Amino acid sequence: QRYAWPPVLHAGRKCHVRAYGLLTSDGRALVHRRAFLHVANGPFGLDGGGGGRGGFDDSVHITNCCANSHDPERFAGEICADLLATKSSRRANAEGDDLPLGEYFPSIAASLAALAERIAPFVRGGENNKGFEYLGLDYVLSSVPDGGGRKRRPAAYLLEVNAPPSQDTATGLDRAEALHDEVISDLLRLWVLPNLGIIDRQGGEDNGWTCVYEPPPGDCAGTHPVPSRAAITNKMRWAASERRRLRESGRSEADDEEKPADGERAGQCESRSSSEENRIFASHARAQFPYFRNHPREIFFESGGGAQVPRAVADAVSSSLLRRDRSTLGAASRRSARR
Repeated sequence: QRYAWPPVLHAGRKCHVRAYGLLTSDGRALVHRRAFLHVANGPFGLDGGGGGRGGFDDSVHITNCCANSHDPERFAGEICADLLATKSSRRANAEGDDLPLGEYFPSIAASLAALAERIAPFVRGGENNKGFEYLGLDYVLSSVPDGGGRKRRPAAYLLEVNAPPSQDTATGLDRAEALHDEVISDLLRLWVLPNLGIIDRQGGEDNGWTCVYEPPPGDCAGTHPVPSRAAITNKMRWAASERRRLRESGRSEADDEEKPADGERAGQCESRSSSEENRIFASHARAQFPYFRNHPREIFFESGGGAQVPRAVADAVSSSLLRRDRSTLGAASRRSARR
């Protein structure tokens, strides 16, 4: 990626913003006001900090929190920020003031809106079960010319998108944990709990979330890029798999119940709602995971990464570990590679 110039400095160090976004199955894109500012370990300078490979010192230019947390003496930790604030305001349940970054919000909002519009054909689906994508958006802060004079306006360049973002913090500080808790709690109140019928949908303020994009009326497909043949084929295969699983789950549940008369059975099939089909499919999917089978009322908001695996995967890994002589195979592979 091209180096964003000129970079915005915080206390003389290069920085980037971790914002949190949300894409919903109705086509909207939202940004949460709470964010983190991540800062490089070393002071910024055009000479790259006087060291490193070819004058490039990682500690001067790299702002990634995981890459910098190894040096506790220079690591700035997670700095809490507010994307809607133009001046510091003390927040409840947080220590200190949030850094005001409201001047960069228009650029961040425009970036996520453009992203939501362009990827719309590739992430469609989930309307029946009210699906969503929870995003971690990393932005490098800079400025661009505003008009013909020397005046410049704030700009945020999208560095990467994490879907979903990690909910771990590098420091474990109360203020950082509280920020994560607030974002997730607002997500639950805005989208998850109302769609599960647990709480009523609230109007007005969107619980910390600001809508930055809504699809146009009718959402004409001709205005979007056409998905590739592979994307369409994969979607068809997944839909066929879902239908097969629903049929299998439906038969399994029917076997445990008293069989109704043919006329009554037909009436039940015709009246089965999409919400009932979603419930059956969700129950079948959760049953494949030992953790969720034992904890039926819990949901998992962290990136998978092997933290929760289906029984079939666990059995395959166990079989591999128990039946293979891994040390012998590994030694043979090393000998083969050296030859």
